[in-house]
Amino acid sequence: MTLREFRSQLQKIEKRLPGRTSWPFLCHGSPLTCRIFIVGVNPARQVEEPFWSFWTDSRGFRKAEFVRELEELTDGLTRTRKYIEIVAAAAGPRDTLETNIYPYAKPRARDLTAEEKRTDIFEYLLDTIKPRIVLAMVVRPKSSSASVVSHCWRIG
Repeated sequence: MTLREFRSQLQKIEKRLPGRTSWPFLCHGSPLTCRIFIVGVNPARQVEEPFWSFWTDSRGFRKAEFVRELEELTDGLTRTRKYIEIVAAAAGPRDTLETNIYPYAKPRARDLTAEEKRTDIFEYLLDTIKPRIVLAMVVRPKSSSASVVSHCWRIG
């Protein structure tokens, strides 16, 4: 599969979803070579620029530029984003793809409507890329004793 084919298929899925989705994934370069997925529940924030403005069919996704956009939002990077950046750097930035179960930006997952709890994009990424490792990350409320809970599955 080429990057162009990958993009085209993913955009078809996005068009079937209600409303404006946030971002389907983040990675450095080609998502097709990523063997590690870091998975959250849903994106907390939305950038102004459309997701696909950070994409080229020849090189893939420009994550560094996207993260700079997140940093420019009010209050900068979220606590969760900071944790994810640490984990992704340790796992190997070029091998890591970040995604969410649900593609709609809300500060808290409990704010998602039933209509927004769609897994089409997540399923497409899993089926197409076939990661070897999936790390599911959830950040607990500040009142909890442990701030980050994660589960890791090795596939294949």
